[in-house]
Amino acid sequence: MLNIEAGQAWTYLPADIGSDQAHDFKSGGKLPEPPESEWHRAPGVVMYRTPSMREFCVERVRELLGVNDKLLIVEDWMAKANSYWARIPEEHRQATFVGDEVYWVLTAADTFEAIDLAIREAWGPWPGVLGAIVDRPSGWTLASNRAIDVNAWPRLAAATTHLIVGAYDAEGCVFWTSAAR
Repeated sequence: MLNIEAGQAWTYLPADIGSDQAHDFKSGGKLPEPPESEWHRAPGVVMYRTPSMREFCVERVRELLGVNDKLLIVEDWMAKANSYWARIPEEHRQATFVGDEVYWVLTAADTFEAIDLAIREAWGPWPGVLGAIVDRPSGWTLASNRAIDVNAWPRLAAATTHLIVGAYDAEGCVFWTSAAR
């Protein structure tokens, strides 16, 4: 079992964000708005792209995957095993299934685009992305179709080095690093 209190949580926010705001994980509005020149206007409506740290989070995940032999496992909480995954040929899936739940499984060998897709699919205001970076247990091989045997999950959970949790109303994420790593 992970000892969450023994680890360290961290995130990236602008320097002018105070401690109280940084610890308000449910609320967004911490990132600067885009300039007015990027706003889209229509009668009675002003729309602009909500600022997001997703791309920055993906870069950090790639860096963390590059250390040793790690896996990224991301829960795709909106997907079901019988949804669009059923139409993707098995050799092109980057996911595994536990019952009807879908988990993306990626490695440092996967492209930025593949990692971004997994995180983007799981990104949302609630419950937000939930992912784990785990050390690949010695002697354990990831199947080419990314399937993970149900008996391997406890070993993978015990090998967790980092957790990634969506925060700030889908504008960012919080990383947790195990003290044992």
